[in-house]
Amino acid sequence: MLYKNFLLFLLLVTSSLLTAQSIPSRTTFFAGQGPDTTYLLVDFKDSTFDASSIWGYAYQAPKTGLDLLEAVDSLDPNLAFSYDTASFGIFLQDVAYHRHLGEGGLPNFWATWDALQFDSLSSNMGLADTLLPGGLWGLSYTDFNPALPPDTPRAAINPRAYQASDISTWLGSGPDSALVVLDFKNGSDTVSYGWGYRFSDSVAVSTALNALESALSGLALSYSGGRLTQATYQGLSASAGSGQTWLSWQARNPGNWQPRSSRYLKAGQWQGFTFTDTAWQAMPEPRPGIPASAKSDLRMGDLPHRTAGSFYPVPASQQLHSRAPLKTVKLINAAGQVVKTGRSMPLSIEQLPAGLYWAEGVNQAGQRLRQPILIQR
Repeated sequence: MLYKNFLLFLLLVTSSLLTAQSIPSRTTFFAGQGPDTTYLLVDFKDSTFDASSIWGYAYQAPKTGLDLLEAVDSLDPNLAFSYDTASFGIFLQDVAYHRHLGEGGLPNFWATWDALQFDSLSSNMGLADTLLPGGLWGLSYTDFNPALPPDTPRAAINPRAYQASDISTWLGSGPDSALVVLDFKNGSDTVSYGWGYRFSDSVAVSTALNALESALSGLALSYSGGRLTQATYQGLSASAGSGQTWLSWQARNPGNWQPRSSRYLKAGQWQGFTFTDTAWQAMPEPRPGIPASAKSDLRMGDLPHRTAGSFYPVPASQQLHSRAPLKTVKLINAAGQVVKTGRSMPLSIEQLPAGLYWAEGVNQAGQRLRQPILIQR
């Protein structure tokens, strides 16, 4: 019995140590610079799977809890907080992160905590409290009956982990742009893909998807009634039905995906799709992951050889030439919009976004010529 009790004690101690050591290792988003590090925990206590999140803060000691919050807030547009000043000092009022909101007194208040290890968090003096280098500093939205410390957090997602500049395949044209992310969610880290689409003011989601399907090799999509129902790409295939479905998401960066469906894309918007169980509400939200592939995979096999066809060069970047005199010529983007016209060659294309286009011309004999053209930057 003594031996069994010792093993149980050893197991509990080991589990506690592993938990304490694993909390900082969850952190993927750091703010600040310096030789010292403190980890920020924020727990909204709202019974959602991502109620508690963690960030890292690098600095030169000494710094306070307010310094930490301001540093993280300045880098993460998904986090916001407010505080007031009273005779006893400064105190935290409201905190918002992603879709979570904890307003002071409506109905609870924010408690502040710190410790060198997660399993020994204790109340501190608030925003003015000095940070513990190598430790944790936490917030929890609680009714103080009793005050509950933050629970085990999940990593806050860096909103700059994936940006428009990471996209190498862009279609469409116009001053506005949006990102489309497709995530098959099959348990692998390499099943999320991202592409860009340019337009003016707004564009139907179906138009963007049709353009992607037409231009990308191996991509097949079915979109009906404002919902994605089937997708095939890179050897992966997933169809709605039999207890599984494609969910629609919208965001402005990788850290604030919301389950939301819309028929139109707006400037700066991210449109995501993930494949998951229809009963996903009973599991962690299957948000789109950071795209692992943004490579250019336009249908190069569909393009003519550089020395063939009526138009050249292929690919083109600055000017488009024709092998015979033309009366008129126009360029049409993947959305079917005429983006450039001319009555003489060569045709300047240096202002057009990279992507797949159709060149259409009428020669001196009145014959209509049509050829796909790839513009690269």
